[in-house]
Amino acid sequence: MNKKYLIFTDLDLTIYPECKIMPREIIDYFNKLAKLGNMVVLCTGRPLTGSKYIYDLFSNKLILACDNGTRILKPYDSSFKKINSSININSLHSLIQRIKDGIYMMLTIGEKDIYGYNLDKAPFWMFHKLEDSKLFDDINFTANIKEDITLLNLYIYPEYIDYFNSIISDYPELKVFNWGIERDGVYCLEIYSNSGDKSFAVKELKKLYPEYISFAFGDQLNDIPMLKEADFGVAISNARQEVKDIADYITEYDCDNLGVIRFLEKVIK
Repeated sequence: MNKKYLIFTDLDLTIYPECKIMPREIIDYFNKLAKLGNMVVLCTGRPLTGSKYIYDLFSNKLILACDNGTRILKPYDSSFKKINSSININSLHSLIQRIKDGIYMMLTIGEKDIYGYNLDKAPFWMFHKLEDSKLFDDINFTANIKEDITLLNLYIYPEYIDYFNSIISDYPELKVFNWGIERDGVYCLEIYSNSGDKSFAVKELKKLYPEYISFAFGDQLNDIPMLKEADFGVAISNARQEVKDIADYITEYDCDNLGVIRFLEKVIK
């Protein structure tokens, strides 16, 4: 029996180079893998609104796992049942109310609508809007949410980080990833359900395809759970050292030189 592979790959700076033009070689190779019966998963921190136009470059046989792997779907295949690691909205609302005086900016995006607070302060790489997206910009935006939310970007002032850390244990159903101090001198946090991060996509899709051999490719700290959960975790050569330290393999070439497919071409015959 021929081996089948379940390939998880981050987008930005893993297969999507600095120039922001997806190489034709990547598109053709992943489409070829999918056509041969393998499963290729684009696993990205981008929301659906910011990743779908990249997904559209490929055949619709690929799987998209956006919001850091917590929203899994095939956008054009209604037979594929969507899988979400959904945040409890009541818990999220409670947490926001307790920390609201320290919030610099909040942003969460559903399948197309955008919710948050001080959205004009959201970084351009985080804020992805469609023509028919509705915006709900209010500290009490949770009242407007009528769909599954899987990731909240939360920026808080440094003087509030200790208080935030002291109360987050009251919400065991939530998980926090802290990027540290980012732009404008505020802390950049990501909030998920307690099952949420990129490992969620790997766990859920390994259940669907248990006979497949899984590889995961990434470059950033949020890729580490994905690399650990896959059968084989691979750091792209331009990855952060922390990612390389936990990886089973490191590619010879970087994201600007087709590092992922050059690695896979040696593994998949």
